[in-house]
Amino acid sequence: MKKNIYETFSPGFLLTKSSRMIMKRYEEGLGQTGISPLQSGVLYVISFHRSPSQKEISEILFIDKVTLSKIIFNLQQNKLISHITSNNDRREKRWTLTAKGEEKLRQVEEIDHEIEKYMRHIVSKNECDTLSKVLKKLLIKGSS
Repeated sequence: MKKNIYETFSPGFLLTKSSRMIMKRYEEGLGQTGISPLQSGVLYVISFHRSPSQKEISEILFIDKVTLSKIIFNLQQNKLISHITSNNDRREKRWTLTAKGEEKLRQVEEIDHEIEKYMRHIVSKNECDTLSKVLKKLLIKGSS
C-alpha cells in the first residue's frame, strides 16, 4: 500500500500545513465580518487581558510593533477599540473593546465554533483535546 505523502513529513511541516488549512477556512469565515485573522486575535487579547498595552498585545501575538500599529489604527478607525491612558505612565495607551468591538468578537467566536465543529468531523474530541494541550504547551514554554 502506498503511503500518503503527509506521512513522510516532519511535525513542524505538518503543523504549518494544517495551520494554513485551518487559516484558509478561518479567513473565509471572517470575510463576512470584515476583519482579518490578526485583527480578530487583537480583539481576543484585548478582551481576555482587560486593557493590555500595545507592547503586551505584541508579545502575546508575536506581531511586530509596526504591523500591530496598523492593526490598532484600523480597529480604532472602525470603532472596535478605544484607548485609555495608563495610570502608571501617561505616555502608554491601554486598549479596551467598545460595544461594537464586543459584538464583532461575538461574531468571531461563532466562526471559531464552526471551525471547531469542522475539526471534530476530522478528529475525535480526545484527539482535538490532546492537540490543544500540545499546542498550548508549545506556546507557553516556547514564549517564556
